[in-house]
Amino acid sequence: AILTEKYCSPHFLSAVERVKNRFWFGQAYLNLANIESEMFQTRAKYLPLGLPSSWFKNESTWQGTDSKILFVCPRIKSSPDYYGQIYRNFVKSFNHFPYVVAGAQPIAVEEDSNVLGFLQRKEYEALFKKCKVMFYHSTEERHLHYHPLEAILYGMPLIFMKRGLLGMLNGHSQPGACKNYSQAIEKIQRIFDNDQAFITDIVEKQKAILCLFKPNYCHDIWLKNFQNDIMQTEIPGKIKNRFKLGIFLPIPYLGGSLRGAINIAKMVYLGSRKQNEGIDVVFSCVKNFYDIENDFKELLDLGISVRETEWRIISKDQVATSQTFTGYYKALEFSHYQIPTDHLSNFNDCDHWLIVSDRTSPPIAPIKPYGVMVYDYLQRYVTDILESHTISGFIPTVRQAEYVLT
Repeated sequence: AILTEKYCSPHFLSAVERVKNRFWFGQAYLNLANIESEMFQTRAKYLPLGLPSSWFKNESTWQGTDSKILFVCPRIKSSPDYYGQIYRNFVKSFNHFPYVVAGAQPIAVEEDSNVLGFLQRKEYEALFKKCKVMFYHSTEERHLHYHPLEAILYGMPLIFMKRGLLGMLNGHSQPGACKNYSQAIEKIQRIFDNDQAFITDIVEKQKAILCLFKPNYCHDIWLKNFQNDIMQTEIPGKIKNRFKLGIFLPIPYLGGSLRGAINIAKMVYLGSRKQNEGIDVVFSCVKNFYDIENDFKELLDLGISVRETEWRIISKDQVATSQTFTGYYKALEFSHYQIPTDHLSNFNDCDHWLIVSDRTSPPIAPIKPYGVMVYDYLQRYVTDILESHTISGFIPTVRQAEYVLT
């Protein structure tokens, strides 16, 4: 529901409807589709996400030698309204027990020495082996962190909220499941009092939850639901309306980026025909820079149209007007944008655009659904290069894209 109502443009559901024979909603948990529209519910397939096989080397290695609660809560100060509130609730309820808080902290929590901040993997693993118990706070019904599963794997007793997703995954009647914080405090106190029968009962019975995340379990379901069902679904050999893709080289590249853009155009053209879909491809290059007949001979020989393009800067109001004609809407956060012009249809005849490079300043006008191919972010390593362009154009272009290829 959030996907369709908040993040996707109005054309999204109709676009999915047009390709529904090739659309599937892969849900990691069986209850995710329950709150979605009928289209998502009817196309839902259970594709569970398991734990890495490498983690199982630590199975049943818990020792419990340190009388501390292990609590994981990152970004306490950098996300004060969400993680900060979770941390404050935990400390208010459990501060009479010794505890440690793991999780990366971009802003250090200097007033609490029990908040450890980022840890190397070996240090993190040591906590799972030594801490007395883990408390997991979440009551979210459709989201699960992996650290409580890791605790179960190690053999550490886990105290958690039964109203959360963990309680629904074979865990509602677990001895470690709690209906509120008061009950969690009582159970943690029993563990600190070394009630060995209670600890053993938790550790043994919580293994049933872990079974749903083991590689073999996930593999068997993916084999059936993905390989046997989804991949074997017959796709109609003919599409009534041919899809047209515009592939853009927004600045006059030579070398690798030019070669990459040409190869993408060729592979889409040839690959679509191999799948009996026959996508039309239009290739855009900067005007008056290339020798069209020689530089793009491979494309022309295939029948791919090559259009010389000028990039024009237009105002936010002009973009809004264009959106009413194209039917594609995204929030307009900048005063100016740029659009490709070929003095023919200005690429409005294309169903979709693929921009090969994010080197656009100001950002691309969101008047058509588009994706971006990004080969590198040099500015990550040379921090003072391209800074103003990156902020004013490159990053906004990528952020409003439907997807990013890299």
